[in-house]
Amino acid sequence: MNFEEVVQTIEKDPTLTYRLLKTVNSFFLFTAPKIKSIRHAAILLGTNHLKSWLTVVTLQEPNDPFKNEVIVNSLIRAKTLEQLAERVHLCDEKDVLFFMGICSSLDLLLQRPLHEILQELHVDETIQSGLNGHSCIYSLLYDLVIALETNNTKKIRDLTNTLSISLTEAFAIYQQSIEWVVQLQKHSQVK
Repeated sequence: MNFEEVVQTIEKDPTLTYRLLKTVNSFFLFTAPKIKSIRHAAILLGTNHLKSWLTVVTLQEPNDPFKNEVIVNSLIRAKTLEQLAERVHLCDEKDVLFFMGICSSLDLLLQRPLHEILQELHVDETIQSGLNGHSCIYSLLYDLVIALETNNTKKIRDLTNTLSISLTEAFAIYQQSIEWVVQLQKHSQVK
């Protein structure tokens, strides 16, 4: 089993991410650790349990995540946040910001308030703060992604100025993220 390939596969499907987080949390009865990334959750589960979990998942009904617009949007957000991390000198937190993007739409997938889901899954407080709009670098980056997604040009200008990112670069990052998801979709259809 190639651990990195497994993590990358889980990263491509928010429903798998959710299921992994639920599984990890079921292993910790009283003090579940705060999860910072998909890789962190997989490490906490451990290789043997991860293999067992993957076996169960593969035996279940196949899922094409690209049929769901919410999942596609989550992946675009995740990739955009990951790339923005490099531009604002948060290279060590790329995985965390990618994970934040994946988590950003769990409320739409599960039809429950996002803050409840994040607390239940023991998602790191910094990610929760960023998604809940508390003033921090994560929330600024997330707001920029939402502004790009909704084409709110005034907000994009304000946020790119605040974050010291050029307008052209922000649009290019968002476009690259869309292209990345399109490539993922093409790759999944080949298999």
